[in-house]
Amino acid sequence: GGAVFGLDLDHAGERIAFAVREVADDLIGPTPVVRIGQPHKSLRLYRQEPPIDTRTFRDIDVGLYGTTGQFVVFGIHPVTGKPYSYPNASPLDVPAAELPLIDQDGIDRLVLELRQIVPQKTPLGTGAGRYGVAYEAQLYWEAAHAADPSIELGTAMAQMMAEATQRHPTMTGI
Repeated sequence: GGAVFGLDLDHAGERIAFAVREVADDLIGPTPVVRIGQPHKSLRLYRQEPPIDTRTFRDIDVGLYGTTGQFVVFGIHPVTGKPYSYPNASPLDVPAAELPLIDQDGIDRLVLELRQIVPQKTPLGTGAGRYGVAYEAQLYWEAAHAADPSIELGTAMAQMMAEATQRHPTMTGI
């Protein structure tokens, strides 16, 4: 909810991730502060005035962190086991006031364009397909139930949440 806005481009495939970065650069502009956790995925930091609503677009693997929410700036990535990196500039080196300005119009144009180029993911009716939390929960449930047919769904989901290395709004809801 402050001056910094996080644009999470969560595309694992090299080809689509490259295309998404190109569209983002064209429509909202590049930023020197780009965090990498997993290959091809990135979190880009911008300055926002006024604040932009936080929102997740699971259908196109984009997260917006403006008015609420949180993202990791430094630390060890839970999947790779390696530190997050900043190939160009660290947030410690670039004051928020010097980040490129982003606005709602730019975000709206970006979302519309990405819906044209990013393959929509809706298998199993989960909205985000095999990348979504609902699908992960389904897989966890199936594995837990196969290991112990008497386990209850609530118990399995509580175990999944206890084992999670990251919190997610959908998981909090579960």
